[in-house]
Amino acid sequence: MREYPADDQVVVDIETVRAALPTWIISTVELVELAENAERAAVHINPDTADRSRKLIVEVAEWQQKLSDWQDLDLSPRLKA
Repeated sequence: MREYPADDQVVVDIETVRAALPTWIISTVELVELAENAERAAVHINPDTADRSRKLIVEVAEWQQKLSDWQDLDLSPRLKA
């Protein structure tokens, strides 16, 4: 049976993404709510909220790139599916 060494790291990364998704969803909902409240109150967004938004965007973008990079790896058929 053929070995697929790249599978091990991808499986670890998948587990990380799976664990992070609920946090990303909660953070996204909270950040949207904070931004909408600031807009309604016609005030500037709190710098901490803006920083949190930027960090979330960067983290999700990095994972998107990682998912794209996985397509170039020699992965097992089960992971390619």
